Amino acid sequence: MQAMTGPTMTSTPLTNGPPGGQAGIQPPASPNSGTFLPDGDISRIVAAVKASLMNEFTNMLADRLNPIIMCVNQVAQENKILHKRIDELEQYGRKNCVRIFGVPESESDSTQAVMNLAKDLNVPLEKNEVLVSHRVGRSTESKPRAIIARISSYESRHQLIKNSYKLSKIEGRRGVSINQDLTKLRSKLAKECRQLVKMNGAKSTFVFDGKIFLVDKNERKHKINGLDDLLNYKMSECPALARSDGINT
Repeated sequence: MQAMTGPTMTSTPLTNGPPGGQAGIQPPASPNSGTFLPDGDISRIVAAVKASLMNEFTNMLADRLNPIIMCVNQVAQENKILHKRIDELEQYGRKNCVRIFGVPESESDSTQAVMNLAKDLNVPLEKNEVLVSHRVGRSTESKPRAIIARISSYESRHQLIKNSYKLSKIEGRRGVSINQDLTKLRSKLAKECRQLVKMNGAKSTFVFDGKIFLVDKNERKHKINGLDDLLNYKMSECPALARSDGINT
């Protein structure tokens, strides 16, 4: 009788894969097995992307800002025109007025003070021509308040201003001056022109009917309507002073 033999047992190698016959997790590839960019290329790519984004952002910002800037410039120009018109209207309202400096506070009646000045200057002036007068500003021990007087006669007002230079030669009137009553803007402009004369940038300056003029060293008259006109005068007639003000000529 032959001996009975059982099924043949064969051994199979064990795997690390999960049950069910699925493939196992492979270890990471070696760094040398993939494709890598050199550091220089990466830097160039980053720089290019950055530049592209910056250009795109700049263009987008410009598209948004340009209309706003145009609007602001337009408003600024309109504001400048309105300020000029307001100044002209204000000066027109002052055309019959004079502003007198240096009259002592002891002369409490401002109208009579105007009459006394007219008498000292031999300027014919009737009391009823002085429509209104009053002092303005703060009184200090060293400086009396100015007097503003509205005079109905253009000729009388003109003669008072024209002859006011004589006051410096009259005893008791030194330091007294009679000027046209100017707006704040024109007063500042007239002061700048006087300063320019002191700095030898112009021969003289004067005010006529609220308008300010500079006379250059060639006796030419220049009407100064605003700071822009004064700047243009400096650039053309006294560039050295313009440069000292930080203006490129």
